[in-house]
Amino acid sequence: LFRSSTGNDVSAAISASPDAGAVPLQATVTATIGARDSSELTYTIDFGDGTTPATGTADAPYSPIVVSHTYTTKGNYELSVSASDPQGNTASASDDIDANPSLPGKPTSVNASASDRKATVSWTPPASDGGESISGYTVTASPGGETATVDGSHRSATVTGLTNGTAYTFTVQATNSVGTGPSSTASNQVTPQGPTTTALTAAPNPAVYANDVLLTATVSPASDAPGAPTGSVEFFDGTHDLGPGTVQPDGTATLDVTTLSQGDHSLTAQYRGDTAWTGSTSSAYDEQVVQATTTTDLQASAQSPVFGQSVTLTATVASSTAGVTATPAGSVEFTDGSIELGTAPLDASGVAKLSISSLAIGNHPITAMYDGAQAFAPSTSSTVPVTVSQASTTTQLSASPQTVTAGHTVDLSAGAAARAPGAGIPTGTVSYTEDGNPIGTEPLTSSALTTAALTAGDHVFVATYSGDTNFLASASAPVTVVVTSNNHDGGGSDSSKYPGGGGTLCGSCGFGCFG
Repeated sequence: LFRSSTGNDVSAAISASPDAGAVPLQATVTATIGARDSSELTYTIDFGDGTTPATGTADAPYSPIVVSHTYTTKGNYELSVSASDPQGNTASASDDIDANPSLPGKPTSVNASASDRKATVSWTPPASDGGESISGYTVTASPGGETATVDGSHRSATVTGLTNGTAYTFTVQATNSVGTGPSSTASNQVTPQGPTTTALTAAPNPAVYANDVLLTATVSPASDAPGAPTGSVEFFDGTHDLGPGTVQPDGTATLDVTTLSQGDHSLTAQYRGDTAWTGSTSSAYDEQVVQATTTTDLQASAQSPVFGQSVTLTATVASSTAGVTATPAGSVEFTDGSIELGTAPLDASGVAKLSISSLAIGNHPITAMYDGAQAFAPSTSSTVPVTVSQASTTTQLSASPQTVTAGHTVDLSAGAAARAPGAGIPTGTVSYTEDGNPIGTEPLTSSALTTAALTAGDHVFVATYSGDTNFLASASAPVTVVVTSNNHDGGGSDSSKYPGGGGTLCGSCGFGCFG
């Protein structure tokens, strides 16, 4: 219906196209106003639905005023326009609008989040309720077609009966008194998963360093959903990743480790989850790794050495804990009673060696003490007795010259040396004999002796070393000095060598010569 009004000086008319239809009804409103004196007019267009009117001014020549307006609620509305000039002259006109209810629009912003065999879907109401209050919403899952229905006051709904491990999307429809509107755009894709729990054990506990430690994780469903968790479990020592284990049909995953260091360890197992089951992490499991026990075996290359002889001490350190095959590292200290002899490192075979040649005469209780390492406990060998005795010696004698004439002297020189395997420098004295008779004793450091004038004939000299604390006595081999007579006529003999002879003193040599 179109109505117009004309005053004495101002005129107005208004119409809508369309002026009837289902909400949301979008109408194009055309208002025509005018004045006889072509003065400026002020106008107001009231849409009749309580929304803000359209206002403005118009100058001659007056063009139609065209505005667009949408009626979102059902009802009969009076569309009107009023105009006035500066002198207060007015005119008005109206038109009837008939807005009928319709189906609601599409809900928007549909979002889904999944859990065990269900999903919660939320949405924003449609921009248009069709002119009637929305009485309810229907959420439909794809695939499967499972639905959930809630009343119009809700903005979310939970769809149940879903299959864990299957990917779903969801659409939402709004319903009013006219009927159910179109489906929304599909939601994000989600996959329902069942919850799990993970428990961890380790055996043995405590464990010995370098021994196998078996980690066992048990992954269990935390719901009555069908099926069993699959996939893998990752094992951790604190933040250090020890490695994975595959989940078996019975829900267990295992990992055998030998790399745990000595000390306390906080172990956890993390189930990674699969398409149907969520991941889960075990509580911390406290595992203790202790040192492996060791044995130290000591051997001496000679247990009855002589003074100065080199003795090699060999210590072999090995694990005495069953199943531990690793070789201990570290060092070994060798002692003679309470006296430290020295320290030697263990090689890759667990062997340490120390050679010594400074042991004094007597008995020595030798031990080897392994100092331990992070993974291996210290240990001490049994005592190995080493008894050091005096070293043998050799004595050398020289005479110069070894052939002289009667009445002359001979210089004797002797020295003593250690006989292998002994070593060192002997001290003491050297005693000399001539034909078995002592003729003098000299210190070994200055062991030279000059004989008395010798008589004609062979003289046998022997040097005997006296020995000392560290070295045994020894005698030299006999040294023979040949002493010839000094007989100028060739037939005589030395009267001193041969008493009673008839020689006379030789004026040439000073000795008695026979003649």
